[in-house]
Amino acid sequence: MKQMLVLLVVVFLIMSCEETAAPDLASFPGISIISPDDNAMVSDSVKILYQISNVSDVKSIELVVDNHVVPSTYSILNGIVIWYSALVKNGTRCSVYLRCRDQSDRVLESNVIRLIIDKTEDYPDAVEIVSVDYRRPCFEIVWRSSSDSGFAAYRLEHSSKKDFSEFESVYVTDKVLDTVYTDCEINRLNYQYYRVWVVDSTGLETVSEIKRGNPFLTGLQINEIYSCGPANNFFFFYDQYIELYNSAEDTLYLDGVIVCRMGKSIEDVTYIFQFPGEPLIGREYPVAPDSFVVLAMDAYNYRDEIFSGERSIDLSIANWEFVNPNDPGDNSNNPDVPNILNIEEGHTLDFMYGLAGDVLLIADGSDVYYQDGIDISTVIDCVEYSSDPAHVKEMPYELDIGYAGLGLVKYSGNSLERKMPGMDTNNSSVDFEVIAEPTVGFGHISENSTTNGIR
Repeated sequence: MKQMLVLLVVVFLIMSCEETAAPDLASFPGISIISPDDNAMVSDSVKILYQISNVSDVKSIELVVDNHVVPSTYSILNGIVIWYSALVKNGTRCSVYLRCRDQSDRVLESNVIRLIIDKTEDYPDAVEIVSVDYRRPCFEIVWRSSSDSGFAAYRLEHSSKKDFSEFESVYVTDKVLDTVYTDCEINRLNYQYYRVWVVDSTGLETVSEIKRGNPFLTGLQINEIYSCGPANNFFFFYDQYIELYNSAEDTLYLDGVIVCRMGKSIEDVTYIFQFPGEPLIGREYPVAPDSFVVLAMDAYNYRDEIFSGERSIDLSIANWEFVNPNDPGDNSNNPDVPNILNIEEGHTLDFMYGLAGDVLLIADGSDVYYQDGIDISTVIDCVEYSSDPAHVKEMPYELDIGYAGLGLVKYSGNSLERKMPGMDTNNSSVDFEVIAEPTVGFGHISENSTTNGIR
């Protein structure tokens, strides 16, 4: 009897093992991705080729990207899955595999590949901003139209920051030929910067280069007047200099330009010195855009030679030096610095000017008959300054509406400079301020100026 029971148990175990045996693996489809390669660069439309065994038993194929099933189209017979990656950001690295189901809903997964989304060629071409013109009190911005077949919109942005760290979208249009906009929401004492985005129908967008709008007068400008002398008790002020700045986008030329110290009117010329070269047509002495030119009374290192300290400045680095050939006692001519020469007959002094008040101008040099004053149409820039709050204007308003210099103190080391390089509203009361110390060959950016300016 005991032998019979043992036999029955053995038979039962054998039958149980047969009932739970594994399926026939020969009939189960196997799947593997054969293209693209691992770490391949792909764009919007990704064609994935795969191999599969026992095609007839396949029920469905799913595409899995970063552990999420994503929409795709596939052909089991042709071994192709198409994935449209339009919503994936450019530069994204994705893990991709295929999930296969057979007619019995059994699941098998393919090998995993990594793909890098590269939509560089799919992005719309950037447009060019043709012009940003100041038409008081607004800017008119014009850009070229997009040629992108999938064009959807333009978006125009402006900023008072050159780096666009703060910006505002001011205009959006879906009309491809709508490429002109007038922006009046501006601060007229700021540079304004613009850029245009092109957006296509898939949401890809490309930005233009930044273009600056300038609400100020442009050209060669008097940027700084250092007149009052360093801190001292022996009436020293001979480290005076004038700094020019080219705020234009083109190279300008100093050939034949005159520098004048004026009296009480445009008809009253106190000093007149002239750069070498032919006025208007000369091209020997260029000033590049966004660059400074220092004109020293004497190109001398006053810091080391006179004061042995920080109180004065080193003008041996000046670009030009005023020289009067009629001054027999002038022994300070620096041979390494070119000269601006006195052209007034009988005048024997160097180019020096009022410590706390005066008028300085530059003109193109086409009128040097100084006996009857300077032709106002030849004036390039003029700055009137005075530390006196009761000062009465001397120059015509068309040359300078106001005057700078309030707060300027003799023998203080202070200087008078534009609040930022290129800021010229033709009103020195607005454009200039007194600064603690001179800035030889560069411009400061005022705390009173809301722009980030240019250096």
